[in-house]
Amino acid sequence: MHVVIPNECPDLRLELLIKYGNNQYVIPLSGSSEDVNIPDAIISSQVQVELLGNGSLLYSRIITINNSNPEELVINPHIVNFAPTDLLNNELPNAILNIGDLYYVGPGKYCVPINSSIGMVIYGNDIYVVNITSGNVNVRVWTLGALGIKSLLIIFGLLTLLLIIVLMIKGLSNGGSNDDDYIVIE
Repeated sequence: MHVVIPNECPDLRLELLIKYGNNQYVIPLSGSSEDVNIPDAIISSQVQVELLGNGSLLYSRIITINNSNPEELVINPHIVNFAPTDLLNNELPNAILNIGDLYYVGPGKYCVPINSSIGMVIYGNDIYVVNITSGNVNVRVWTLGALGIKSLLIIFGLLTLLLIIVLMIKGLSNGGSNDDDYIVIE
């Protein structure tokens, strides 16, 4: 059987799990196109083929063994395009997409386990829940790149405190003076 994976699954250790009868084989995959032999397979038997990425199930299909030429099995795991951005629409290279046991860092195209519908985007101490059923995961993180909202609030608070102090000093200097107005009559 010739196995073809047209879409890449970066950063994952891919394995093909083949189950039939009481037999189970794990075959490591090193590329996107490989020939796989199914030992002791009986013609017209049902074989379950699963693609695993770091142990997570990415694809599953049942095929029937026949005596014709080796069958080509095209494996298309669900892939999402992850695009985390800040409030100014800049990409965030340190944002993490977590789906089940898989963690992906930064924007990119990533393989998703089957039957997954939600994921989490983690940036700093903030966690956002996202829908991954479509092909795109666009999330706007409440930050301005390296300068986060919490930092901006602290800076705003310090500037407000500084303004209050300046106004108090100005008020004390105006109220404490004894400038008498003199009228000169000739």
